[in-house]
Amino acid sequence: MERVGGYAFTIGVPHPDPNRVPDPISIVRASDNSVSIHVTGSVPSAKDPADAGKLAGFTVLSPSYLPFGYTAMSDWYVTPQGTGTDVTNGYRDTGNYFLILNQWKLGGGDLKTYAREQIVDVTVRGQPGVWLPDPSVPEGKEALVWEENGITYSLLSNSLPLDELLKVAESLGR
Repeated sequence: MERVGGYAFTIGVPHPDPNRVPDPISIVRASDNSVSIHVTGSVPSAKDPADAGKLAGFTVLSPSYLPFGYTAMSDWYVTPQGTGTDVTNGYRDTGNYFLILNQWKLGGGDLKTYAREQIVDVTVRGQPGVWLPDPSVPEGKEALVWEENGITYSLLSNSLPLDELLKVAESLGR
């Protein structure tokens, strides 16, 4: 098992957890060339990272670099995650491709465990992290995950390679 911030990853075939409570925020494909963020229930949001940080109680970082064609698809959503707080913002290109940025300040005892077919150790912003290249995951989401200053960061995408996600990660807060 490999632990990064609030996540633990094990090698194995991903299986749905029947006890997992669905996240209030999810990615929805509206059509073959459209993707959006779907919010269930009342979720506080902010127009910019500074206001999201005020709602979350920690400094929220925004990327200064996005891959060509990617633009914001939503506000900054602030939701409880375990006993901590998660801030989510999404980006999309002109088609069916997305990039999701999550910033999770852990609460006591917070831990989410996922099985992945492959876990690759990487360094992100000078911190140890993992690259999870796993196209067998529903919707083909691959992830880059690391922890920095008590915040667990994850970048999820259904199209971007590791080098592009690292560029986005390196640009956070700059």
